[in-house]
Formats: sequence, C-alpha cells, structure tokens
Amino acid sequence: MGFFSSRNGAYAPETLGGEELRRRMRELCAKRSTGRWHLEWSGETSDLYLLFGAVFHAEASDGAVGEAVVMSALEGGRPALATFDPRAKLPRATSISDPKAFTAAL
Repeated sequence: MGFFSSRNGAYAPETLGGEELRRRMRELCAKRSTGRWHLEWSGETSDLYLLFGAVFHAEASDGAVGEAVVMSALEGGRPALATFDPRAKLPRATSISDPKAFTAAL
C-alpha cells in the first residue's frame, strides 16, 4: 500500500515479481481503482485498464489484447516495473468480455 505518491496523484514505480503482482492487482481491485496499470519488463509492456476495480481492457506491446494479456502479465513469473496512473485516459475499447467476473477470478 506504500506506493502512492501524492506529488502528482500517480503511484510511484515499483518492481514487483510473481505473487507480488497478483497481490497488487487484488489491492487495486479491492480499492475499486480506476486508471491504467502499466507493467514493463525486458522491453515488453502491458497496460491493464481498470474501472471501479474491474479490468475491462488490456493490451500488450506486441499487439495482443484481452484476458490473455492479463494472465501473461500476472503469471509470467518475471519481475516487472509497475506504475499505476489514476489519471490516465481510459480507452473506449473493451477487450475483457465480463470484467467483474474475470477480475473476481484473479
């Protein structure tokens, strides 16, 4: 919970791996967060978009979208530099078929 920076309203970058990524994801969902969670590792990136604590869209730097992007990011087992931006512009796209059910299953 100590990754919030009041300076600009965004969360400070932190390096998370394995179970830490899942724990942070659950925390963002429990807080009903809205914004973009940006994950970066080894030149790859994934952006997970949340609306009131539910992941409704996800996209990867390789062009992939949807549930597979979320699962790959959370189950990759590799440390990622993670940043959450509650002020990010949310996309109009929805790539998660049932955001609440999918997020609850994480």
